[in-house]
Amino acid sequence: MKIRLSLAAVALLAVLVTWVDAQEECSLGVDVQADVVLLVDGSYSIGLANFAKVRAFLEVLVKTFNIGRDKVQISLVQYSRDPHTEFALNTHNDLDAVVKAVRTFPYRGGSTNTGRAMTYVREKIFVSARGAQTNVPRVTILITDGKSSDAFKDPATRLRSTDVEIFAVGVKDAVRSELEAIASEPKETHVYTVEDFDAFQRISKELTQSICLRIEQELLNIKKRSLIAPRSLTFSEVTSRSFRASWLSNSTNVLSYLVQFKNAEDPNGDYVSISVPGDTLTAVLPHLTPLTRYEVNVFAHYLLGESYSLTGEETTLEEIKCNTSAKADIILLVDGSWSIGFMNFRTIRTFIGRMVGVFNIGPNLVQIGLAQYSDDPKTEWHLNAYKTCKELLDAVANLPYKGGNTMTGLALNNILQNNFKPNVGLRPDSKKIGVLITDGKSQDEIIINSENLRKEGIELYAVGVKNADENELRSIASDPDDIHMYNVEDFSDLLDIVDRLTDNLCNSFKGSDGPEPPTNLETSEMTHRSFRATWTAPAGSVEKYRLEYMIAARGPTHEMSVNGTVTTVVLNNLNPLTEYIVKVFAVSEDVSSEPLKGTEITLPVPSARNLRVSDETTTTMKVSWDAAAGATGYQLLYRAVNATVPSEEKEVRVGGGVTEVHLEHLFPNTLYSLSLIALHGEEASDPTVINQSWTKLMPGFNTG
Repeated sequence: MKIRLSLAAVALLAVLVTWVDAQEECSLGVDVQADVVLLVDGSYSIGLANFAKVRAFLEVLVKTFNIGRDKVQISLVQYSRDPHTEFALNTHNDLDAVVKAVRTFPYRGGSTNTGRAMTYVREKIFVSARGAQTNVPRVTILITDGKSSDAFKDPATRLRSTDVEIFAVGVKDAVRSELEAIASEPKETHVYTVEDFDAFQRISKELTQSICLRIEQELLNIKKRSLIAPRSLTFSEVTSRSFRASWLSNSTNVLSYLVQFKNAEDPNGDYVSISVPGDTLTAVLPHLTPLTRYEVNVFAHYLLGESYSLTGEETTLEEIKCNTSAKADIILLVDGSWSIGFMNFRTIRTFIGRMVGVFNIGPNLVQIGLAQYSDDPKTEWHLNAYKTCKELLDAVANLPYKGGNTMTGLALNNILQNNFKPNVGLRPDSKKIGVLITDGKSQDEIIINSENLRKEGIELYAVGVKNADENELRSIASDPDDIHMYNVEDFSDLLDIVDRLTDNLCNSFKGSDGPEPPTNLETSEMTHRSFRATWTAPAGSVEKYRLEYMIAARGPTHEMSVNGTVTTVVLNNLNPLTEYIVKVFAVSEDVSSEPLKGTEITLPVPSARNLRVSDETTTTMKVSWDAAAGATGYQLLYRAVNATVPSEEKEVRVGGGVTEVHLEHLFPNTLYSLSLIALHGEEASDPTVINQSWTKLMPGFNTG
């Protein structure tokens, strides 16, 4: 029997033989446990032919390990625009199964969102539900051929902070500075670059040896962790410039504690250190930047050395934005029912702290009281209880979790009868506001009690989380809904609405302190990544305009400012085909007007149009199209649909100035499907498709 191999298969087999000959087996013991994730770039820039070489390289890597349950486990994640799990850590139990999966996983195509992929590995792969083992070395091997399309430094830092060792392999157009920012230290053993996909064999031996060495070192580190670290890191007294870190001790033999902190969003920033005696379990972190996320590490010092760190993060508050001398009496009505849970109630505390930090607190300015409810309401503090923002923040940090059922109606009536009263601080000339925060449907009547509050001139805001009933929220909140009602899917999303809520609260009572708002918001110059916003200036002087824009379907708020003489600005770095909410505030003397609001939807990534076929022969055809605006290149994929011999999808790549391709070496009398993708740097359009295009019948061939 004769076996025929294509030239491509022969070449690939030769590469494999070369790699196997050069490979030195990993020296790990047979019982060593480790979790290894292969994170593979599957973007359009790689191409089908090169992707086959990636598979071959991965096969060499996995063959260096003793694979099995309670041994080395392998997961494979392919990413482009979105990451995809090809197989999890607990999917395959032996080498043969892993090799088979590596040889056959498909090429998916797309852009290069490396940051999103690393976040996916941290949140979705290194988890017990997907087979992640405890107290074993964790390794991620990234293979990419291009520049990341999204932010990657913070995701890489977060992945490394979970004790994951990252190796970065760059091919062809990969940016070495990006690889070094992603990879673990030292860079010389964790970053590898090759000029093309045929050069993988040059680094395979060195890479596998480095991986094995780091696994052995991490095994020693795990054994070293007998020096017990502190536990239960918490934060309180959060202001715009400082917060307090507290922890619990696990040992009576601690000589001292070292607290290190830095800006978590600046990977190159320096740590600031504070040392406290071994019997002190708290420290205030001073001289911080407002509205900044800080990484905090606490180490216990023993006679024999230093423990591993207890790590946490906290975000400082915003500088006071609601800078007005107007008076307001605000009662926060907080759901403390069992459905919330202790961890989510901590998020509610953070949310309330962020709200409080926005206002000028004082007996002649803004006063804030708080009542918590479940089966029965309880006043935690009255309007006149605290005279400063710091006192209020301390009270919020120590707010206890009540527990019980959800009797919202009873709680609304209680704040009317007991909290909005002169004997506990209510002032006759203040704006009266109630803010409800709840996560569920009320078990009693809410409509009449809400109406009674509004009849007394109390403006009501309703914030719902997770399982909150939106119709109930509307019934409680004052009009209009877009200012007074908020509903988010998860407790973590509460922090995304703080700015919008506090802006609306501030605007409701600052009155004539603020300038007139701008008018006539219009958008123009639409693209898939930007659009221009233009407005009409109000009467009077404006120092500057503050713009906020966010994804309408729920996303973080982005902010920018322009000079008061400017009435137009281009919003860049947007997502394609996405609706955005835009707000424009006029600002004078640090006081903002009410917002001018509008929405706009970005365009899709431009695609080629009018894909067509002509000049068909028995083995060739011409494929033409109308150019896509701004395209830097095109990728044409084609495949025989009804061929007697199975046909793999093939591709042709051309530059942005080319609008036709001649396809050759086709099968006669065969139906072809064609798909054309317009490339815009690392972004790709939706494909333009032709599903039926025939080559001609060979002369003299009779099908009947």
